[in-house]
Amino acid sequence: MTLRVGAATLALLSVLVPARAAELTRHEVVLLQPDAELRARVPSVDAYGDYVNAVRAAWFEAIRAHALPQPAAGFVVLAVRPGQQARLWLDVEPPLPEALADALRQRTARTLPPVVRQGPVLIALKLSLDGAPWPRKAAPEPLAWRQAAAIAGEAIDVSDLAQALWDRPER
Repeated sequence: MTLRVGAATLALLSVLVPARAAELTRHEVVLLQPDAELRARVPSVDAYGDYVNAVRAAWFEAIRAHALPQPAAGFVVLAVRPGQQARLWLDVEPPLPEALADALRQRTARTLPPVVRQGPVLIALKLSLDGAPWPRKAAPEPLAWRQAAAIAGEAIDVSDLAQALWDRPER
């Protein structure tokens, strides 16, 4: 008996069989502010650590739920500012599929941030997905940050960047 598989059958199978989920190959947390600034802004290191761990777990869950068209690496920047507000910026190459980027944003928004004071607190998750080469740069430079620095004509403190760009959509 000869098995013939037509184009319609292959198309149907591609819909029924989910693509392989993205794999987090490697990750590490990168602090983006001086220690003294972080100590002044984070009243409870334990509460902040619990929050970061909860957000990371939510992000990892989102990553595992999506397939990537190709390996990617870079940074996901997490910022928390007074008023228990959080947001993220992405600096990943190649850019993540919009569905995954949205899932990361949504999961960040669903996790209640800790109290911080005197300005924003920023960290980044440096990561490699699906075996992408580890990023060579030490710190993130999301597109919006690079554009703001170019307009200013000088380097801008990461806290000032976050405050200035907080309400602007990343897309």
